[in-house]
Amino acid sequence: MNKEIRIPKRFKKIYRLIGIGGVILEIASFMLFIFGKRNPATSTFDYIFSVVFYFFTIFCFALIIIKPERLEFFSLVSFIYCINMLIYFPSNIFSILMFSIGLITLQLRGYFKNGKVVKLTALIVMFLAALSSELRFGFGTFLNSFLDMLGASFLMLLIFIFVQRYIKLKNPFMLTPICDFSDYDELTDEDKEIIRLLKEGQKYDWIAGKLGIATSTLKKKVHRIFKILDVPDLIGFQAQFSAQELVFTKEELLEWKKRNLGL
Repeated sequence: MNKEIRIPKRFKKIYRLIGIGGVILEIASFMLFIFGKRNPATSTFDYIFSVVFYFFTIFCFALIIIKPERLEFFSLVSFIYCINMLIYFPSNIFSILMFSIGLITLQLRGYFKNGKVVKLTALIVMFLAALSSELRFGFGTFLNSFLDMLGASFLMLLIFIFVQRYIKLKNPFMLTPICDFSDYDELTDEDKEIIRLLKEGQKYDWIAGKLGIATSTLKKKVHRIFKILDVPDLIGFQAQFSAQELVFTKEELLEWKKRNLGL
């Protein structure tokens, strides 16, 4: 099987270390905030918001430790930091960087596969709402921050386009990624058929009817398959496999090589 479609254990360890480091840093920062000398200018709202920010961030980092394969938890952390920067640090272009990281992580997780326009619109509205909080510093500050964010967004878009262009130039004959299941002994023929049907986007009830089994039985089989494939759930499955050409037999693999590689 093509290992690139799975999250290697070493990366899970790295993600967990990131989560542990985040928890330690946030707890230390929270202790300094609580027991340090409080700024008299800090309002009650800002104080409560900061406490909530710390607790929620620590909670998200803890989730990363528990479920490192659930990339949406990284997105939550990115969006939290983005909102905090927008509210308290006008014209901080790192906020747009954190926002972009959150979007990219959700894209990798597969959350934009369905309802992309609605979900992107909701996230952009959230960003603009947080940015609008800078109006309390004056319209001039808000306008300057808005223009900075617009410029930073444009720059990041250009970088993204150039990177994509560079990849295509380096490999102009990019092939459809392949996932070879022919040597995956843990999977039965029925499991492979379930994988094929899930990739097609079929519903559980439909697949169960086609296979002549109960939906509850199918869900147990799917849970076992996801465990073998090292994906957390159906969203993760679609994110990793939707762009893959699945190969289930040696004959299919040989045919793919002849078609794409001329072997």
